[in-house]
Amino acid sequence: MNSCPSLFKYFRNWSQANGGFSLIEMLVVISIVTILSGSLILTFSRVRSDPTHTVNIVIAEIRDTQVRALSGVRYKHPSESISGPLLRCGYGITPGLVTTEFRVYAGPNSPGTDCTAEDRRFNDPPDKIVRTVKLQDPNFEFKNAIAGKNFYDIFFEPPDRKVFIDNSSALAGSATNPAKILLGPLGVDCAVNPTNCRAICIYTSGRIEVPSNLTCPGI
Repeated sequence: MNSCPSLFKYFRNWSQANGGFSLIEMLVVISIVTILSGSLILTFSRVRSDPTHTVNIVIAEIRDTQVRALSGVRYKHPSESISGPLLRCGYGITPGLVTTEFRVYAGPNSPGTDCTAEDRRFNDPPDKIVRTVKLQDPNFEFKNAIAGKNFYDIFFEPPDRKVFIDNSSALAGSATNPAKILLGPLGVDCAVNPTNCRAICIYTSGRIEVPSNLTCPGI
């Protein structure tokens, strides 16, 4: 960056000696400044990337979905013809259509529905997408923690505070309990370079934790 003052000093001295800048010379200087500014912005954006901050935001969204379910928040999707917001069988999260987002969904309307007989995995209909949550840091994405999918659908069901992972609420350890959500930098293989990757472990008991490595502890 020390070359910038020298560059401007050169052009200033040259201008004084030759009676001013030409249009081409001005365009050259503007181009150089633009390239340097772009490089600095890109560098600073990479420095600001904080995997811990990204993980905390995702956990906050998961907790908000859990509270929405346990508090019995009523909801009406724009596509539904019901007269007003109704109680739902619960709320859950499911992977997004791209790796930089996930979706919050509402279960079927509770009145007149046997919630215990429903599949808690996202299925439209009867489930409805409430909102799509994009990662605030564009340098991070969800990684495939399971075969063919970023993570299992996780559903919170009132009034017994049940947590379903891939439609199972069994408290014993299994292939789906705990569920693992894996986050890492774009294009990085976390198995090869785990430095900036983070895992979120969600249990059917309702516990959510971030392990020191990328492996979820057993039950």
